[in-house]
Amino acid sequence: QLCAMFASDLLAHGALGAGKGWAHPEVRLLCDASARPGYDSSRAHEFEEVPDVFDRKIEVLCDLLKRSRSTQAYTGAGISTASGLGDYATQSSESVS
Repeated sequence: QLCAMFASDLLAHGALGAGKGWAHPEVRLLCDASARPGYDSSRAHEFEEVPDVFDRKIEVLCDLLKRSRSTQAYTGAGISTASGLGDYATQSSESVS
């Protein structure tokens, strides 16, 4: 199921991916809960990149890192869950792991 939730490529891929013709992420889980309760936030749906788009985004990231003189990473829960750490923020009991 391709995601029709993104109003634009900019929302789906960010400034460096907008207009490249990339497919939007696929919906993996619909969740009506707020992603960040108490904030003006979106729903806590979960998405997964289409594999070839994921590869393109990795290439963009690698290029940015190569050109950077100083790099900092401000990460969220996704970086820890990919490493096997528990996810305290997931709002759905059926979360994709």
